[in-house]
Amino acid sequence: MATQRIILVNNARLMHEMLKRVIDKSPGLEIVSEVDELIELPDTLRSTEADWAIVLLDPDEGIPELVEQIISEQTSMRFLLMGVDGSHARMMWNEPHEVPLDEKNLLELLAILRTNQQERMRV
Repeated sequence: MATQRIILVNNARLMHEMLKRVIDKSPGLEIVSEVDELIELPDTLRSTEADWAIVLLDPDEGIPELVEQIISEQTSMRFLLMGVDGSHARMMWNEPHEVPLDEKNLLELLAILRTNQQERMRV
């Protein structure tokens, strides 16, 4: 399995340090850069070829326009957006998704068809 290259974005110290410790101890994950401001991310992406960016946001902050722009331009880039207080998290990316459904029975498959796209990603 290839190592997933990660950029940590934002300077929220407590959550940032916790994520850094957890990722550093996780096999298959590598922090390749840390930036304080989201505006620094495009240049950092070009120089690191990261797979993921973990962006820490204020609880009332929406999805930054720059994140949406990067997703539309770099379809293999994935984002984990997290509240600095840990209250919420959201994954975003723009590439084809495939979820193996081998062990699902007919009722479970029908339930999946009834869910929206975001709920399907959790299957």
